[in-house]
Amino acid sequence: MLSSIVGATVALLGFVVTIGVLVIQQATGALSPRYMRLWYRDRLQKTVLATFTGTFAFAFSLLRSIESDSVPDLGVTLAGAAVAVSLLLLLVYLNRFTHNLRPVAIADLVGRMGEGVFARGAMEVGASAPSDGASGPARGPVTLFRSPRGGAIQAFHVAGLVTAGARHDCMFVVLHLIGDYVPPGAVLVEVHGGTSAPDSRQVTGLIALGAERTIE
Repeated sequence: MLSSIVGATVALLGFVVTIGVLVIQQATGALSPRYMRLWYRDRLQKTVLATFTGTFAFAFSLLRSIESDSVPDLGVTLAGAAVAVSLLLLLVYLNRFTHNLRPVAIADLVGRMGEGVFARGAMEVGASAPSDGASGPARGPVTLFRSPRGGAIQAFHVAGLVTAGARHDCMFVVLHLIGDYVPPGAVLVEVHGGTSAPDSRQVTGLIALGAERTIE
């Protein structure tokens, strides 16, 4: 029975991986490749793969406990229950992917994700806004911090930038927007004024650079 479970879980694992690859290929041709990052983050897909892999590993390791006069009944029962759970998750997985592959469903998912990003970004920027109502750079010397490497700006650590500016009594002006590509050595941040010099690595480290833009 354990040998059958091992073979079945390996077959199911390969089946799910094959479905995932075919889904990505089909949807990439019909939709934007950038939307496929939504599928990479799908928790149900990761849960299904983890359940199949865990069931396989448990049943395979349990084979060593079988002797001519001893069989781990509890372990075999748990392995059978894990297979039942895996089959149930497989049905839910197939049903979800069948419905979520429609362009309307993907557009709705991207729209709701965009609304969440705007809401969280507005709350973060509003909570980190300076309380003195300053609208322009502070007077004083201007220091330029350059990008240590090239890449697309993926996010700002707004609270960290505000905290560092308050610590050094200066104002940071980020010259690029989220999503812009910054070449290596380009000016990334301008530092206006300040009673002390902030660390350039610390400031530029509060701006996330990546190889490509994220969905958000």
